Amino acid sequence: METYESLAALRDATESSTRTWVARQRTAGRLVTVEVQGRTLIPAIQLTEDGALDRPVAQLVEPLVAAGLGSWGVWSWLTAPDGRLSGDVPVKIVHEEPERALRAAQRYARELETDRTLA
Repeated sequence: METYESLAALRDATESSTRTWVARQRTAGRLVTVEVQGRTLIPAIQLTEDGALDRPVAQLVEPLVAAGLGSWGVWSWLTAPDGRLSGDVPVKIVHEEPERALRAAQRYARELETDRTLA
C-alpha cells in the first residue's frame, strides 16, 4: 500500500502533484484507491517500482471499474486466484500473459454487467 506521501516520495514529486496524478488516473478508471480509517491508500500492485502506473495492471482495472466493481472488489480480484484463469492470480500473470489476464478481466466485467441487468 502507498499513501499520497509515500507515493510522492517514490515519484520524486510533491504530495499535491501526486494527489492530482492519482485523481486523474482514478477518474480515467485506470487506478483504484481504497479508504481505510479516513485515509486514502493506493494498492501498490498497480504501480511500478518508481511509482508510475503499471500499464498492464491498469488494463485489467479499466473494464472492472467500467462495469461498476468497487475499489475493494477490483483489488480483491487482482490479488486472488480466479477460475477464469484456472486458479492463477491476475496480477501475478499479467506481465507474462497479458492477453490471457485481460480476457479474464473482460469476462468478469461482462458477468458483472449481466448480473446487474438481471437484478
